[in-house]
Amino acid sequence: MGAVRSGSFYPADGGVHLARVADSVLAALKPFLGETVSQYCLRTILVSLDRTAETLSLEDMPHVEGITRAFVARVLPKASADAIVEAIRREVGS
Repeated sequence: MGAVRSGSFYPADGGVHLARVADSVLAALKPFLGETVSQYCLRTILVSLDRTAETLSLEDMPHVEGITRAFVARVLPKASADAIVEAIRREVGS
């Protein structure tokens, strides 16, 4: 996974874009978790799946949802976790 600099994920090749799926997941998380925690959640997802922001794909979405639920379950009620997962589904289009 690329390094985190100034609130953005940077691909290992030095580019400044996020892959579409990872970008969509991050965008869905931000309203619920804020910038910093959303980036940490995305990083947890990527590491857990052995993916990078560039290689996260739609096929990974069931796992993304499960990891997200586990990540937020410690601090948020189930209804909030459900809302976050729904927001990810809408944002990604899955």
